[in-house]
Amino acid sequence: MLVALEPAVYLSAHTTDDMERYNLLIALGISPAVLTETIWTLAVEHPQPAIPAEIHVVTTLTGERTLRNRLFDTPDEEGLSVWARFCREVLQLDPEAPEAPRFHIHVPLRGNGLKLDDIRTWDDDRRYAELCYRVVAQLCADPDAPRVVASIAGGRKTMSAHLLTAFSLYARPRDESIHVLVHPERPVLEDPTFFYPRPGSGWTCASSGWTCTWCAFATSSRNWPGCTVEASFRARCRSWSRCPGWGC
Repeated sequence: MLVALEPAVYLSAHTTDDMERYNLLIALGISPAVLTETIWTLAVEHPQPAIPAEIHVVTTLTGERTLRNRLFDTPDEEGLSVWARFCREVLQLDPEAPEAPRFHIHVPLRGNGLKLDDIRTWDDDRRYAELCYRVVAQLCADPDAPRVVASIAGGRKTMSAHLLTAFSLYARPRDESIHVLVHPERPVLEDPTFFYPRPGSGWTCASSGWTCTWCAFATSSRNWPGCTVEASFRARCRSWSRCPGWGC
């Protein structure tokens, strides 16, 4: 479903205090706009608007640098970063306020302790996958913790595939995975200044999502004799065992 916004104030029918808070988990490559598009869609377009309490980005060192540079470190003509303006326009929050979403950037480490700059080899891919499993397990461990929304819109295909595979093992019944699409007639992928639809711009986004109805089975499978997370992970990836990088 595609929804075009009229030039109006975002979230006019809601206030930050009465909106659900969720934890966003997203795989990210070198397109930070995927993150703001996802948050915008859930805050503005969704019939039950929600905003993130925490944002967990799983990426590479290159992705982290791109995210920091384009979202936080490059001010506009008014001296505001993209994230600061996004918080004020869309979330109606001061980016420095305690209520603003808290960022957590997760980058896998090489054997020498340095951050992984890109995913090019079997070992790189394994380290990224293992990090996805750890982060998802931590976010979903507490049954009373906020709902987790996992976006598979960003990063290389194998990055989002690892995130979704980990999600299928650990997600709770109320957690969701989503994918966000930008209107196909709008060449926003060629526009480095686009991060989210602003009032009067004519841009719009759409989301497609599904509830993880299979996570109850995944949870119970951990208690089966001989069935471990590692065993399940290796079984899922066995078909790529002859292909370095798993993504070719």
